[in-house]
Amino acid sequence: MANITDSTCDFGLAQTDDGCVRTLASFDPSSYHTVQAVYLGLGGISVAASIILYVRSVKHEGALLQQYSFLFCCYGAVTMVIRGADPLSYGYVIPRPISAFLADTCTAALYSV
Repeated sequence: MANITDSTCDFGLAQTDDGCVRTLASFDPSSYHTVQAVYLGLGGISVAASIILYVRSVKHEGALLQQYSFLFCCYGAVTMVIRGADPLSYGYVIPRPISAFLADTCTAALYSV
């Protein structure tokens, strides 16, 4: 813990002359916005696909395990959309523990499928 001092910034913030007031995303906004668009785009497409497949599975009386699998996929896709608001917490919008929780539960849901 010797690396953490009173001048250490929270994750997502960079040290400047004015203190911890600049986000990591502000160093390269175009790349940050590109990553946001990718997260939101892939997440949105995945949510739509998961919902369509879940509805088809229910409509055609698919196996319950199949329906749960589509719900897990839908949850994983929703977490991508939520994380798209602030990928990896570099914009200091979503707190790092929440971002990590969403990433980990997304991974767990997809491994469960």
